[in-house]
Amino acid sequence: MKMKRGLRIFVILFSVLGSAVFAQGTTIDFGPAFGGPATGHMVLTNQLAAYGVTFSTTDPEGVFWWGGDYSYEAARYSITAGNLGTVQFIDPIRVDFSIPVMQASIRGFDGGTDIDTLILKAYNSSNVLLDTDTITNIFTNPGLIASVSGANIAYITFEVSVEGNHGLFFDDLTFTEIPLPGALWLLGSGLLGLAGVRKFRKS
Repeated sequence: MKMKRGLRIFVILFSVLGSAVFAQGTTIDFGPAFGGPATGHMVLTNQLAAYGVTFSTTDPEGVFWWGGDYSYEAARYSITAGNLGTVQFIDPIRVDFSIPVMQASIRGFDGGTDIDTLILKAYNSSNVLLDTDTITNIFTNPGLIASVSGANIAYITFEVSVEGNHGLFFDDLTFTEIPLPGALWLLGSGLLGLAGVRKFRKS
């Protein structure tokens, strides 16, 4: 009976703390449910604060999201950065994470059959390069996924190296946060406390 009671307590403790202890993967889908306008494009400002990420770029026009009526059908519901006038979407995009991550990926895609190069880089808070993934290929929709990993990734950048075409469009930003040390300590303390209670009952 005591064994079953102890097992129940352990299961409850494990369930409560599990979500905080183990790495959680998050994917931001820039599809119709993202909440942007049905027409035109929307500049990303603080729409992703709930996810703990911030987008920025060197281009003064900013990072923008394409609505469902964009004339280039293959690029609808995606994000890009570049020049709207020349339709050149090749400027680098930076994503900062409010909580360090251990893995991040982005899907680049296109509607044509030209060859592009997608370069994804990961940095820590000291601006030290941790990892790089470079893909040179045809990115016909649904495209290809570039992925990086490392200890304490503070931000990532992704950019496109092209010759004469419009670049790439992006969707499905995925990242995995690092488990919080405090949660690990809490789980360990709970297990030690459980062991102490069992020992006390036996004595």
